Amino acid sequence: MNFPRPLVPATLVQRYKRFLFDAILADGTAITGSCPNTGSMRGLTTPGSPVWLSEHDSPTRKYRHMLEIVEADGTLVGINTGLPNRIAEEAIMAGQVGDLHTYGTLRREQRYGRNSRIDILLSDAEKGLAYVEVKNVHFSRVRGLAEFPDSPTQRGAKHLEELGDMVEAGHRAIMLYLIQRGDCSRFRICRELDPVYARAFERASARGVEAYAVKCAVSPAQILAAGPIVVDEPVPAVYENRLKQRKSGMVTYIEADAAPYKNTGVIRLYGPEGFEGMRKACQVTARCLDELVARVSPGVTTDEIDRFVFEFGMDHGALPATLNYRGYTKSSCTSINHVVCHGIPNDKPLREGDIVNIDVTYVVDGWHGDSSRMYPVGEIKRAAERLLDVTHECLMRGIAAVRPGARTGAIGEAIQAYAEAERCSVVRDFCGHGVGRLFHDAPNILHYGSANDGPELKEGMIFTIEPMINLGRPHVKVLSDGWTAVTRDRSLSAQYEHTVGVTADGCEIFTLSPAGLFKPGIHVAGDA
Repeated sequence: MNFPRPLVPATLVQRYKRFLFDAILADGTAITGSCPNTGSMRGLTTPGSPVWLSEHDSPTRKYRHMLEIVEADGTLVGINTGLPNRIAEEAIMAGQVGDLHTYGTLRREQRYGRNSRIDILLSDAEKGLAYVEVKNVHFSRVRGLAEFPDSPTQRGAKHLEELGDMVEAGHRAIMLYLIQRGDCSRFRICRELDPVYARAFERASARGVEAYAVKCAVSPAQILAAGPIVVDEPVPAVYENRLKQRKSGMVTYIEADAAPYKNTGVIRLYGPEGFEGMRKACQVTARCLDELVARVSPGVTTDEIDRFVFEFGMDHGALPATLNYRGYTKSSCTSINHVVCHGIPNDKPLREGDIVNIDVTYVVDGWHGDSSRMYPVGEIKRAAERLLDVTHECLMRGIAAVRPGARTGAIGEAIQAYAEAERCSVVRDFCGHGVGRLFHDAPNILHYGSANDGPELKEGMIFTIEPMINLGRPHVKVLSDGWTAVTRDRSLSAQYEHTVGVTADGCEIFTLSPAGLFKPGIHVAGDA
């Protein structure tokens, strides 16, 4: 979520009457503005705190300035309670909230229950209805831990009870806690401040209401969903209560053969049979990508590349996983130059100097082999060559961080540290993911962050690592086709992807190139 115009920095003088505040602008002007948060805002109203304000020119508004962001505990915190639903929608569509992105239709503010409104109603012909209640969270007493609520609330307990009613009526019901700060890696219900809400949460959990928490990256330019964080005492879906589960801390792991055939947010642990199935599927993908090295050249269209991917799969008993996936009509993704990912093959020929990422996933005997590589088209510029080198090294450094006992955040930290040291940026809007019997599964693998964040890595986990690195800024936008993501500043972007499995002493890379061509040779313009 981008702010429509730059926010104005100021210093907070006081907040009063719940909906008003006084502040001093950078030029010394004293102003009064509106506060779009009538809650207690515990810990966020300290006089002298740096704040950021939005400006409005509408003559119908009594106050020109509105409080948007407060600096507290060394981090920026979004306080506008009118924004979480919009950010929650972005998180859902980005695949950061379990499998909710797989639903076909999203509607806002729908009536339900006892004269209530649900924030988001998802529907799908096969999956049915999913009711999503969004709660704004900004309270933190312990570093790294977000809590809700920050004061007693009566409406919150009512919402939990009504969500439980929806589960008993045969629907899904989800509590989504949106944390408008980026310094938290865990979330829990604050029983000390509102025991009534805590008991309502426990009753809702027992009835099958699911709970997710997503943190945000907050800046004066935008507030973006930055990925899921662990929930203390996670709420399993009704059917999961019957499964054989293993818990570590606050993340649920499950033996893969006991798991339902859908993404439920729990992390599957695969055994030898699963690893063997993944080796077979991933090697078909790797061989296809090897074959493409000789076929990517100036004048070739990405449609021709896509046809080859389809035919190669058919010849090797493999089905392209992207074909007809959520309406996608191609067998691969081809992302050229400033296209970050999910580029759709077409009849436009490649040109000398282009760089193109080709992303292929084959399904072999029910197992998904997912990988992508960068291909230089003829001679490329040195800036493009450098980007490919940095991106490939980012991937390998991320893989080197994989070992039992580490956390998924260690992968992101290794990638981000190297990319930014090389004056490149890491795309935040897309991430790696669990894979195996499902195309997209838990956990999400962020390509940035802290080594202390995310679920613990355990032997048997299988997932992709697929950093997208930009020469310019990290911001992206999705075009009107609903798939193609491009850099907002039109800077070059690159991506390499491997599928890996966590072993007892590190990891196994399933998608290694049989011919040693994972990083195809580069010819730089101007070289002899």
